[in-house]
Amino acid sequence: MRLLTIGDVLAAARVPRAPQPERRDGAIPQSLAEADLADRCRRRSGRAHPVHGGGSLMPAALARDPAFLDALARAVAALQHRD
Repeated sequence: MRLLTIGDVLAAARVPRAPQPERRDGAIPQSLAEADLADRCRRRSGRAHPVHGGGSLMPAALARDPAFLDALARAVAALQHRD
């Protein structure tokens, strides 16, 4: 996995909010494993993993929270159209 940033840690902190309590405990370790897999893929091929990104924790973690991704997209769009 690539070097962690505060954004990665904040994104990972959102993961345990999964609606099913039985899935919460394994969510962060699964995100870490996916980030490791993506990083190995990136190093080997020179390209990002098609599902898990470039090897940082943030894409692997945020992929588990589509509502947050939608809110993030709306925030970026609003910032782009700001005067």
